[in-house]
Amino acid sequence: MIYFLLSFISACIILQCIDNYNVFWGHVCRDALFLGVVAIAVLVHVPLWLIVCWTLLSFMKFWDDVITGVFPESRLVMALHNAIGKLSASDMQFQRKRLMNGAWITHYRHPTSDKLVLFIHGRGLPRDSFTNVHRYHLLDASVISLDVRNLRTCHIDIHDAVTYMNQGSGKAIIIANSLGVFMMARYLKSRESPLEMPIMLCAGPSTLAAAIASYPLTPWFLRKHAAAFLRYINVEDVELGEVLHQCNGSVTLIHGTDDRVIPVKHLDRIINTRTKKKCVCVIRVQNAGHSELVTREEFKTAMQMSFHS
Repeated sequence: MIYFLLSFISACIILQCIDNYNVFWGHVCRDALFLGVVAIAVLVHVPLWLIVCWTLLSFMKFWDDVITGVFPESRLVMALHNAIGKLSASDMQFQRKRLMNGAWITHYRHPTSDKLVLFIHGRGLPRDSFTNVHRYHLLDASVISLDVRNLRTCHIDIHDAVTYMNQGSGKAIIIANSLGVFMMARYLKSRESPLEMPIMLCAGPSTLAAAIASYPLTPWFLRKHAAAFLRYINVEDVELGEVLHQCNGSVTLIHGTDDRVIPVKHLDRIINTRTKKKCVCVIRVQNAGHSELVTREEFKTAMQMSFHS
């Protein structure tokens, strides 16, 4: 638009000079040059707007893939997964397994502990970082790390993982982190009967739309229209506070006060919207960021309390 205006103003100045020199030819040249400027502007701007629209649509598709977590399996990634696993957790036995409906889990078996954690991570890319898994291992527990297929079917994938988890014996809890908290909310909403297992919800959003709107790298137009975008990619949003009553076991909400990815205000919204679930433990970890909760003593204490609740 600025280019068009500058071109039009320049043409008007030139035409005025010609008009002052020769009235007749000035009118002829003015009309011809005006039509030329308009034609050039159309030829330049139509392809430009097509490129802009194509870029926006491609970007929306990219965010659809990132948010829903649709990334294909590959042998290279699997080989890297195994290599890093052996380096970072050489004393852990782990097994990669595909569940009934297509989701993948990695089962890290602790050599002596009878405690078991189902870990629902919130990363867009599959396979959670081995650093976090190794930290759970150091907390004296076996870990099942779940890679959901996408956010549209995450409740089905969590159901399959819980079914797999219930085949074992010993104490078991579910820990959901970041966007994994939203996945857990969808799972609780889809259940026909309350969940008996204790759960810990770490640094999670009150709703997915609120998480998208507060995420630092989200483009401004997605911040303003996050709910509409979720409808566009056909992902049902859930208010976490309204589904906590679907868990009969203990519920622990833990959030860092310095979280810049999913701010602690999400925790306040969850607390304010819960209506039926009364027994909820709320922990605010002072000066902790989004990825630091696992290293803090408050998290270790909360995890042990969940196992004994």
